[in-house]
Amino acid sequence: MDKQEQQVSCIRGGKKIAVFFTVGVLFVLAAVTFYPMIDSVIKNKIDQQLVLKPGSSSFKQWKEPPIPIYLQFFIFNVVNEMEAKNGSPLVVAQQGPYSYREYRRKENITWCQMNSTVTYNEKQWFVFDPATSCNTCDPYKDVVTTVNVPLVTLAGVLKNLKDTFHWKELVTLLFDEFSETLFEKRTVHEMLWGYNDTMLMKYNEYRDKFHLSGILPAINPTIALQKNNTYQGLTSVSTGVKDINSIVEWQEWKGKHSLGVWNSSYANMINGTDGTQFSPGISTDDTLFVFVTQLCRSLFLTYDKSTTIHGIDTYQFTTPSSLYLNASLNGNNAAFCTKKCYPTGILDISVCQDAPISIPLFVSAPHFYLGDPSLRCNIKGLSPSKEEHGTFLDVETDLGIPLSSGKRLQINIFIEPVEDIKQTQGLGSLFLPILYINETATIDSATADMIKGKVLLPFKVAHGVEFAVIAIGLVL
Repeated sequence: MDKQEQQVSCIRGGKKIAVFFTVGVLFVLAAVTFYPMIDSVIKNKIDQQLVLKPGSSSFKQWKEPPIPIYLQFFIFNVVNEMEAKNGSPLVVAQQGPYSYREYRRKENITWCQMNSTVTYNEKQWFVFDPATSCNTCDPYKDVVTTVNVPLVTLAGVLKNLKDTFHWKELVTLLFDEFSETLFEKRTVHEMLWGYNDTMLMKYNEYRDKFHLSGILPAINPTIALQKNNTYQGLTSVSTGVKDINSIVEWQEWKGKHSLGVWNSSYANMINGTDGTQFSPGISTDDTLFVFVTQLCRSLFLTYDKSTTIHGIDTYQFTTPSSLYLNASLNGNNAAFCTKKCYPTGILDISVCQDAPISIPLFVSAPHFYLGDPSLRCNIKGLSPSKEEHGTFLDVETDLGIPLSSGKRLQINIFIEPVEDIKQTQGLGSLFLPILYINETATIDSATADMIKGKVLLPFKVAHGVEFAVIAIGLVL
């Protein structure tokens, strides 16, 4: 080949390289350009499926959740009542779980404001489930030693009552008549779902008989820590039609935009969702708000770690320590102080009870996890653990839907000595754990496969094609 032919061949080779290079660059540019566009198209389709509309698949699942929900109770049995009344540290033994299948159904559904909000009343009911309870658990037969709630409640009333006519002495006679002591034995079923207390019935009878209604308050003789077959109250939430980021966020509860039970507008805000759905496109920087009707307040969760549920990547959000800090450490929590401020880890929920006289109930994390160490000083048998006692949500980020969750709360009663009431002496002042609740739900493998196939697969296929195009472009 002469010199001229070599030059022509080089020119042709150079042109081919230039063409391949140009095509490669175009491939890369096209893939990079269309990557966010394809993502946006897929995201819009997902958003359309999530929006609550009459008759849609998302509406059916929202109306009556198909994923099994379980409400598990762990009971604290007092094992040294006699020694404790004589000043020894209280010893409790945890038993359970007593597990109940939880059912939810939204009723009286009304679409409002061009379908941008939906109003409903949700019914909840519970059925005992032996299969997910401990092997020997029988709530109807198992008897535990627990605090005498009627006695502590009535003693608290008398403590704050001006004793002009020696009401304490009269009520003490009533305590003696019924042989009341600080601790009593009850079946687990009675503790959870209620019983009629004969002493309180007699108290109300005497109150009416001797015309003392202007002095002594009426007290509901039915003592129950949990309710069954009840409605949560008229609720209004966003459907996501106007803004997908506000999907199922609370707008009103019981006809109100704010609660009106706490000491500031901030504390009274009804923030977040019911915990079953959040804004799609969750990131690690997000804070998730959940309104809990039983507490009359919103809780918040922050990112903790990445997890996997049935092969689906999720972000785990947990309740941070700042949620439980007392007012001196977190000024925002000062508004949740009612009669007074309590140690870190304690929330007074007496304001949330629909009764003339409230049982002195307080909520904490189980075993006083994230609570002030002083809460456990005079109680033995508690071992707080993040894994067992922390509240969490494992959220699929594209959908904003929790695939696994555990809401864990402990019910405590405040006990303190009341002058002239001998039954309250000897133990000192403390928050006594009665039980803790683990409300848990996890999707099954069939639901996980559906999510993988219908939601996550399009993302993977689209991204796979995009990466392949980029790879081809780089090779060229």
